[in-house]
Amino acid sequence: MTFGEWLQTKRKEHGLRQVDLAGQLGVTNEYISRLENGYEQPSTELLRNALLVFDVTGGDFDGLFEQFRGEKTDRKFRDLEKRVRKLEALVYRLTGEMPT
Repeated sequence: MTFGEWLQTKRKEHGLRQVDLAGQLGVTNEYISRLENGYEQPSTELLRNALLVFDVTGGDFDGLFEQFRGEKTDRKFRDLEKRVRKLEALVYRLTGEMPT
């Protein structure tokens, strides 16, 4: 489960609309939508505040923190892989040879 999926699940479990949650967290409902759809990652402060809103306790927090940190690391690797593929394509266009 991604952070966005978790956020959406918790929001719905608590009967909140995006605009309601946004008001509680001090952000826009557009930002909540971007978080839920994976276009944004939360700041540490927003994550902390979301945990307070949803009344997440210590043990639950530890598991979530590890999961979300892993998600962020996976995303960084995927972004790096995309950059490498773009560079390989550029090298191929310039030299006619695939880099090894």
